[in-house]
Parts: sequence; structure tokens; C-alpha cells
Amino acid sequence: MILALILWAVLTLGHGTGLDVVTLLVEWARTPGTISESGGQIGFLRGERILAMLVGLLFLGMLGFIVRRAVSFGVRALVAASPPWFLCAGLAWLCWRIVIVYTTELVHFAQYALIGALLTVALDKGRRPQLSFVVAVGLGFVDELWQHYGLHVWRLGESTHYLDWSDPFLNGVGAFAGVLPAVTWLRLRGDGFSQAGVVYKAALIAALPLPLVLLDPVTLAAWFGSYPYYPFWDEHTNLKAVHWVTPYEGIPLLPAFLLVVGAVLDPVRRTPSVAVLAAATVLVGLAIQPVSRQRGTAVHEVVPQTMVSLIDDADILIDGHADEAAWSDAPRLGPFVHNTDAADRYALCPGTPILPATHARILWSSAALYILVETEDVDIWARDLARDAGGVLGDEGVRLLIDDGGEEVLFHEIDISPANAVADLLQLMGGAPLDFNPWAPALGYIRFDANEISTAVVVDGSLEIVSSQFSPVVTDVDVGYHVEVRIPWEVFRTTSTPSDNTVHTTLPPQVGHRWRLGLYRRETPRPQQALQERVDVPSARQRLGLSVDDWQSLAAERLWDTDDGMVTGVGLWQEVVHRCGGLQAWSPTYKDLRQPARFGVIEFAE
Repeated sequence: MILALILWAVLTLGHGTGLDVVTLLVEWARTPGTISESGGQIGFLRGERILAMLVGLLFLGMLGFIVRRAVSFGVRALVAASPPWFLCAGLAWLCWRIVIVYTTELVHFAQYALIGALLTVALDKGRRPQLSFVVAVGLGFVDELWQHYGLHVWRLGESTHYLDWSDPFLNGVGAFAGVLPAVTWLRLRGDGFSQAGVVYKAALIAALPLPLVLLDPVTLAAWFGSYPYYPFWDEHTNLKAVHWVTPYEGIPLLPAFLLVVGAVLDPVRRTPSVAVLAAATVLVGLAIQPVSRQRGTAVHEVVPQTMVSLIDDADILIDGHADEAAWSDAPRLGPFVHNTDAADRYALCPGTPILPATHARILWSSAALYILVETEDVDIWARDLARDAGGVLGDEGVRLLIDDGGEEVLFHEIDISPANAVADLLQLMGGAPLDFNPWAPALGYIRFDANEISTAVVVDGSLEIVSSQFSPVVTDVDVGYHVEVRIPWEVFRTTSTPSDNTVHTTLPPQVGHRWRLGLYRRETPRPQQALQERVDVPSARQRLGLSVDDWQSLAAERLWDTDDGMVTGVGLWQEVVHRCGGLQAWSPTYKDLRQPARFGVIEFAE
């Protein structure tokens, strides 16, 4: 027992080290010439297949050992004892098909198979397999609690992590495999006794959180973390489909899993009772949460919300001055916050001043949506770009992302530079069978044009038109700029929505309707003087505030050629911009800004 608990504690508390080891293995597999000639994605996929084969061989080896030891009981006895093994293999296969992202997650099976086996030996020398299974599953759940709340939230300070409800099932299947040899042996010998009561009590305890599924998704996000609800099937760079288990699924499925597997591990009764199957069926039914056009996508992140006042269309003139009374009466949103953890920004860019303030106001009429963004900026610059030029997306300016209806699938993006250059896109959140980049899943249609949109920018200071972001600052200190936008409702109309057959889509929106809105402002610093063509490594390290080891890691990551002890001035400044530039948000996404699940909520009011 002590050995099992020590092993569990070491593996649980050492999870961070395990992540580091996995990262090193992945980097090794991606290195050309290791397990593939070209490395990269091919090497990564080949490494996954090798790991899967090793885990499969381990399971087959354990099964072969059991068969060899039990062959004296006869073929019929072995056949009669085989269904639980098929169930265990089937559950592992289902986990692989549904919830496992990368092959490295197969370690859950091996880890808890070992813990389950050790617990089985410790508890009455294998005569209490159901108790061993329940304890192993409980330890597995505590393991996941530590990983989320202890490691990722407390120690690493991550804002987007969530309690992974799929991992307890991976741990449970591993525990099932670890306990199963003892159950098989007891059945072959006609020994052992039932501990069904232990299983029922464990399932009852696991069912205590069931009332939580009645809570709204925002409350669950505040307690358990951020869960993706769309698409139902996701796909990562290894081209494998995966479903992210939400609390609405994981909470009822866990007691169902305990009931069924715990009953199968009964040394006396070989099949689950009808009552167990009935209870498990009800719990599985509770876990089914189909999407609905009528309900739409509920807000499921802790995001800011605001009421938007109704005005007459004639109340606002789009000229950038925003001196109308309607704007003065509108709630002022902000100041915007850094889109990622501000502490990370200051750690990467020592001495960085606080981001200049950004605020916004929103209004609506029967004809259009109005947005005003007010920025403070000491260096206002822009390039002379045509409408929908790709450079507008990368230069500093204002980003407006509007998800009409809030389904988190399709949204409009409007980017506006201080020179009033505009790029408008239609963004579709990618999902199989669409081909997309998993690290940037939004598919942007930049050829989409909504020419009805009106924009105006007023600069308080000197707008400097430059050829590139590397042009040094030459003007005096500026104050800021205002961006004023009018978006007619017709921009959001499609060929079929709204129509007589749509459920909740209306244009213009009605009082009480809620849309999702992402408001962002990108601030890109420029050099104070012309960039040097080459910079020596010690000076570059000092500029970034890096140690020798950190510099070497960065140079390798950026693929910089520093054999001559120099780095390009442009490359160094790009790193400065990456570390010291600011992407501000009314509702932070904590990563790529095109995350409609984390847009703020606007509700249309009188």
C-alpha cells in the first residue's frame, strides 16, 4: 500500500517534470535524422505510432502472461473469463477514438494499471479488487484536481486551463486493466467475495456533483476552467479527431463508469445487474447535450457584459469627433486590459511602461450598430495602405470582431488603422472536414467586402505615414486617436437568415437580444533611431534582458544564425516588438484574439 501511494504521489506531483520530458521527446522526434529523415510533422507522427505500438505490446504481454498462468483451468474457463478483458480493451479503444489527443496520453493507462495492480496486491492480497479499483479511480481524480488547480492554475498561473474530465476515464481504464488480472484469477479459482456495496457507495459519492449540471456554463467555467464547446469534434496537428469532455458530460459519466466497471470487477457476479445498467443508462442520457438552433450557444466564459442603448440613426454623424450627446450618455467600457497575462508581458519586457489607456462606447439604432474606440498613444503611425490590404491586419490600430447571435462559429472582423485604412473579413472557425490550421483555426475571407460600413479617425497629434514599422520615430509625442464606426445591419444578412424558418435571428436585433463583441487595440512600438544592420550578441542579450542560456534557447527557437557573434537588427527589433508590443482587449482571449468564445457580451436595450 505504501509503495502504491508513494508511486502515485511521485507521478502526480512530478507531472510538471513529465510535461517537460514529453516536450523534449516531441522535439527529438521532430528533429531531422532521428526517427525520420525529414523530421518535423512526419517525425512527430511516426513517434506517436511507435509509442502506441509499445503500449499495445505491453498490454498484450500482460494478457499473454495471464493466459499462460491460467491455461491449466481449461479453454472453456478462459473463454468464460475473457469478456471483461474485451470490455477493458474496448474502453481503451473508445478513449483512443474519442478523447485522446496525442499518443503520449496513453501513459495514463500504464500509470494507473501499475497503481491499480499494486493496490490490488496490498488490499488482502488481491481478494478485494473492487475496493482496489475504487481507490485507484479516486486517486486518479485527485491527480487531475492537482494538475488543474495546483499545477496549472496555482503554480503556472494559466488563465485558459480547465479540469480535464477525460483524464479520469483514462486513469480509470488503466486501473481497470491493473485490477483485472486478480479478478480473473479469483473467478478461475472460484474464490473471493463481492464488494458491490463499495462500488455503489463510490458511485453515489461521484454522483453528488450531479446538481452542478443545472448551473449555467459561466459558473462552471469560473469553478472548473475554460471549456471549448465548438466544434464537437476537434482536430490537432496530428490529424486525429478528439472531443473535449465538458463538465456537463464528465460529471454524469463518471458515476456511470464506476457502476459498470465496478460491477464487471465483481469476482462472484459476472454480469452487471439490470439496476446497474438502468442507472448507467440514465447517467449517460444526462451527458448527451446536443447543440440546438433554438438555444444557440450559451455564454460559457467569464467575460464582461454591457447594455447597449437605442438611439435614432440621425443622432450620430460618423466624423471621428464623437461630440454628440448620445456618445456622452453611452457607458464607457474599459480601460482595456492586456490580452494575455500582464505579468508575462512585464517579465518578457523589463521596464515596459503601463499600456496607454483604451476605452470604447457602443450604441445601436434600427439601422446600424455604432462603435467608438478612444485611445491614448504617444506615437501614432500608419502605412499608406489600400482597403483590405493584408498589412492592415498586422499594423497597429483597432480590431472589431462581431459575432451576431453569438454562436461562436461565424463572425465579422473589421480592422482600422490610425490612417483610416480598413480591412474587413468574414471569419469562420475551422473544424473537420474543413482544412484549417489547428493553431490558428479562424478561416478569414479577406475578399469579403462590406462597403456599407462607415469609419472615421481623428488624431490628436501628428499622424506619421511610414514605409514600415521599422521606421524610427521622428515626430513629437502624440496624445491619441478616436475611431468611430457605423455598421449597418444589412452587413449581417445572408441569403437565408433571417427567414420564416429561422428561430432567433432577426435584423435588426430586438431588445433583449445578445451578441458577442471583441474589442481590441494593437500597439506596436517603433525604434527611436535607425536600426543597425547587425548587432553583437552581448548587446542583443542586454537589450532583451536574457541570460546566456535563455539567449541560446531563443536563438534556436527563432532559427537565428549567430555563428559570427551577430544578429540582424531587424530580427532583434521584431523580438522586441513581440515582447513589448501590446494587444489590449475589452474582453481578453489570453492568446490569439480570434476566439469568439471569449468575446464580451452586448445586450440590446431600450
